[in-house]
Amino acid sequence: MKRAVLFLFLTIVWFVVLFPKDILWQGIKSYIYTEKGLQIDAKEADIKLYILYDKIILKKIKILNSFDIDSFQATYNVFDDPFMIKLNGKFRYGDFRGIIDLKSKKGFILFKDKKAIVKSVFKSYLKKTKEGYRYEFDI
Repeated sequence: MKRAVLFLFLTIVWFVVLFPKDILWQGIKSYIYTEKGLQIDAKEADIKLYILYDKIILKKIKILNSFDIDSFQATYNVFDDPFMIKLNGKFRYGDFRGIIDLKSKKGFILFKDKKAIVKSVFKSYLKKTKEGYRYEFDI
């Protein structure tokens, strides 16, 4: 029993502390491409895994070689809400935030700056709300 607990502890420590983050980012990028058909490239990727609190920070992102995002952050906190992933980011049309609900497998991204979105190319994909423009998706 002691060996099993020690093995589990060392495996968790190895994964959280010593696992190469660039290999993890390549795996995430590959999954997004194969499952959703979306090609994503980021100049900087910072992945912090702490078991109960995880954070992925991406900077200078290019999606499909044409759409640029300055920064993106996805945060998972077991103590805050174990079934939610919070999203935040900035791009040329302003700031955005969002949530992915792991229970319902649905999510949304909310763009608050209404004036900038009116001029954007992807306005037709967004739903207008009191808070701003909202993009809803399934995972």
